[in-house]
Amino acid sequence: MEIVSLDLIDEFLKEIEIGRVETIDRIYYIKIHVNSLEKNNDDLIPVLKIPDKEKFRLKIDEYIKKILELSNKKIKIDRDFIKDSMAHLFANATFTDLSKPEIFIDKYINFMDMDIPVVDNINGIFDDVVNDSDIAYNSTLVGKIEKQSSFQETPYVFKSSIQKDPDSKYNLPGISFGISDNICYIYAIKNDKVEENNLEYNKRIKRLLYKLDNHVKENESLEYIEYKNNNINYYPENIIDVVPSAILSLSFFLTTLYDYGISKVKIVSFLPVRYNAKKTSFEYITKRIIDKENLNIEESKKLIKQYENEHLRIQNNLTNKLIRNFNRLNFHFSNIEIVSYPFEQDEFLNMSIKPFEKTNNVILERIINKDIKKKK
Repeated sequence: MEIVSLDLIDEFLKEIEIGRVETIDRIYYIKIHVNSLEKNNDDLIPVLKIPDKEKFRLKIDEYIKKILELSNKKIKIDRDFIKDSMAHLFANATFTDLSKPEIFIDKYINFMDMDIPVVDNINGIFDDVVNDSDIAYNSTLVGKIEKQSSFQETPYVFKSSIQKDPDSKYNLPGISFGISDNICYIYAIKNDKVEENNLEYNKRIKRLLYKLDNHVKENESLEYIEYKNNNINYYPENIIDVVPSAILSLSFFLTTLYDYGISKVKIVSFLPVRYNAKKTSFEYITKRIIDKENLNIEESKKLIKQYENEHLRIQNNLTNKLIRNFNRLNFHFSNIEIVSYPFEQDEFLNMSIKPFEKTNNVILERIINKDIKKKK
């Protein structure tokens, strides 16, 4: 039985051309041109190519059925649910994805169908850097893969934490990812909620994580050192300005991937639909403030420029910090190779992984030693 009708597809396509998809509960600022051949004034507005609308409809129908199949909840299948699902799906599309939508939808179906990699916990993660009287001694690095909300970038998230007992737990950032055709796609690294249990334990773990920065400053670029010494006034790329907990989480995740047989990783650094939606949101906020405070032309221009700069700052921070994490991993592990940066070979940061055998950090060595023992 088919769920998605052609008239609903037409409705959705008309709405994304306008830039506003409406359902009973939500409004999505999704701006996508459909089958446009013209050179648009704004190159950041992507184009959805649909050579055969019936094939496109059938692929959407397959995708919706897969969502229903995997859901643990009873879902009311109506126009709003289908439009919500399509809005969330295309919010996660790159320019290339939208030029080949059926391949993109197949990729997301594969994300939902993937076998879940087994995660091996790492015992005594800090035992090489603390003595046996330390509160962090005998702590375990624990990992799991679980489903997440459809509002997120991918159906699954890798979650990890450092634990000593049920009352002592420190959460690391989660990693939104999917696996398709033996390639892992990483979409986001996000902080998890802070456990309000053993504050002394949490503070100690946070301090210990800074040991991941050992010897990094000595290997930082001269340009960044000049910046830190106030000799240059722009912010250069570097490998020190990352969150240590994210580096530990990513290292744990990548070793898990390699054990699972994945050696090719693509990092999604820019999603044009989400970027434009945030831009539109900023524009609405700016207009409301201008109207509410009755700003004059000069004041309005100043406010608009302020919000434009803030939008660019947020996106640059998201993109650059994401890429910086992987440059940092490349520093710690000789087996991690960055094959290409975004928009060199394709839209992704492309990485390849070989066997984990050596690292320059004593904490990360615990993960490596587990991996080496497993291969012997």
